[in-house]
Amino acid sequence: MKKKDVFTTGQVAQICSVAPRTVTKWFDSGQLKGYRIPGSRDRRIPLHQLIKFMQSHNIPTDELDCGRLKILIIDANRESATEIADSIKSDPKYDVHYASTGFEAGLLAQKVVPNVIIISLLSSEIDAISISKTVHTDPQLQGTKILAMADKINKSDSEILISRGFDGCIQDKDDITGIIRSVEKASCILS
Repeated sequence: MKKKDVFTTGQVAQICSVAPRTVTKWFDSGQLKGYRIPGSRDRRIPLHQLIKFMQSHNIPTDELDCGRLKILIIDANRESATEIADSIKSDPKYDVHYASTGFEAGLLAQKVVPNVIIISLLSSEIDAISISKTVHTDPQLQGTKILAMADKINKSDSEILISRGFDGCIQDKDDITGIIRSVEKASCILS
């Protein structure tokens, strides 16, 4: 069964324990982002926008059944990717996949629709900037966050990567706790 990706104002009202009119006001004022059904006054709120709104207003997200956090690791070094994936997926709240080529990554991204993509910058075989641009222009991957991963990324490098479309950086591929922290941080800022 596919998890719910879009909600009506009534469903949002029930999740947030408020009146439907309150949700309509949030939507109409621009506080809660979403879209209107063409030719109708009905409003729809995507899951990632609802999560962002709830977190920014300290509304508990317990009522949301978001399922497991889906992560796609892209690294030309399959052994490194496997090691990271195995370490992360030891926690059942993560659904981790990995790819070692841009083509394989594209296929998996379309199939899995990950919440977060981690791209290793340590290999010239993977065009991380091109992958980032592709993800950001794909409507199906609108809520996906992209993290650059390399050893010893300094503040200047990090700023350059963020200006090129990345949502954050992982500075140590061997620090699984740090990787998980970065993934969690990125998944909390779903836009």
